Amino acid sequence: MPQKEGINYIELKQDYLACMVPASHPFAAKKALSPDDLSNATTISCDPLNAPISAVNYQQNLLAHPFAHNTLYIDRIEITHRMVTAGIGLVILPEILCLRSSKLTVTLPLTEKIPLSFGVFYNENNTSTALNKFINLI
Repeated sequence: MPQKEGINYIELKQDYLACMVPASHPFAAKKALSPDDLSNATTISCDPLNAPISAVNYQQNLLAHPFAHNTLYIDRIEITHRMVTAGIGLVILPEILCLRSSKLTVTLPLTEKIPLSFGVFYNENNTSTALNKFINLI
């Protein structure tokens, strides 16, 4: 986690990158996916400005693979979910953002465990009563 003087961080959840695929895709039967598995697949990438840096780095590494095939760029996660459900491609996301209740998709871990941290940054000198109450809750 980036450190800056005077800024504190409270982790709320640790997560990992995962790959969401259509249930009808051949990958759906696998236990986990490697970069080689993904190198020739049609991938859907979320807007890098709104994605965790580790997800962006992983997607960029896939694009550098000599067999990189086809990448679609989408700016909204809801559209990404619909495209995967429709069988257009697969997406790499934090596992918490993958659809779990859908019978039309399967979420698979990646062979590389890439950790993500979700939390709250705040200024240690804050004077906000509301923020202090919130911090005390977590």
